[in-house]
Amino acid sequence: MLDAFLINEFMTKGKRIYSKLNEKGLIQPLPQADPEPEDGKITFGSGHPVKAIEKFIGYYNPEMKIAYSPSLSFCTDFSITRSYCLYNKKEGRDLVHLDGNYSEERTATAKKALDIFRHITGIRGSFVFYVERERKYIKAKGMSESSSVAAAVARSLVSNIYGSKLKGIELMTSRFAKFVSGSGTRSSISGLSLWTSFPGIEEKDCYAHPLKFDPSAVSIAVFPKFANFSTNQMHEASVNSPQYPAWLENKYSSIERLIDNDFPVDDLMSRAEEEMLNLNSILMSVGKILQTEDSLALIERIVSFRKKNPGLYFTTDTGPSVLVMSRDRKLLDEFLDSESDYYIRGRIMDKNVQHNSDPFKERARGFFSDFMNLSI
Repeated sequence: MLDAFLINEFMTKGKRIYSKLNEKGLIQPLPQADPEPEDGKITFGSGHPVKAIEKFIGYYNPEMKIAYSPSLSFCTDFSITRSYCLYNKKEGRDLVHLDGNYSEERTATAKKALDIFRHITGIRGSFVFYVERERKYIKAKGMSESSSVAAAVARSLVSNIYGSKLKGIELMTSRFAKFVSGSGTRSSISGLSLWTSFPGIEEKDCYAHPLKFDPSAVSIAVFPKFANFSTNQMHEASVNSPQYPAWLENKYSSIERLIDNDFPVDDLMSRAEEEMLNLNSILMSVGKILQTEDSLALIERIVSFRKKNPGLYFTTDTGPSVLVMSRDRKLLDEFLDSESDYYIRGRIMDKNVQHNSDPFKERARGFFSDFMNLSI
């Protein structure tokens, strides 16, 4: 646990960052709307996963999902999560159906988030979610699927209660996505976004804001790698690291510097790599290893390649899947062509456009038809 002095210090730094963002016109207010629940209403939402530049790990307020620091990321197209949400005026019937099966674990997670949502909005009743993930890979860790799930279910929920045409719906979605997964705040926005989270911030102000960014400026690819551990384990372990306070200090300084310089592309890429190394160091100090022998060998090849070919960067999140990126697409292509490891080319998502599919619609229609008959 951080002592009161450090908490106050990060509170001050966080307020200064928030003020700078506001001065630059980057703080967007939540839309003002009254909840309008309608029994039996079904609404859609989708979300793509983020790749973090300024990483997020560790909650200052675990119950309200307020992190110890702001975080920064862009959205990718390596997977997509689609969700339908049904509102039921009867209480005690929350349910999550994920990837073809009822998920007791996801339902329990959803109930915790929904209880907070109901408390904030004053809504009574239940919510049923039909959710599917579509991946461009088979199995991997560190691809931020949880962020896309959080964004998709939150978008379908907000659309249900506030209407899908709500102006600023992405901001409202971001606010409520954090109760499912903190990184979902940024996935809800798409493009490049910054989650304003720090000790002392009010819950209603704790969501992500879009930043000006040209998604075509950076070419990306990912090497999906698998490891068998949970991200929650890493959140819990990180705050016990003796390096954690220094990591936060460095993070606040870096974010403030990026804001002052209007988020230069090269600085974003180099910072993503630096943050990855710092995060791995923190977790190693408490006996948690994010990388595998396979991912470390890949990173070694990346470093070796760019000794003669500067301009290639890499990063990982809480898992061994390695993202490579460059402003120079030809340089990235040259490296990828030299690799025998499996990789996926991708792109940074721009606007948060909702993407449904006819097969998903049909499966959801069948599910809700059966569910309604069983619930009568």
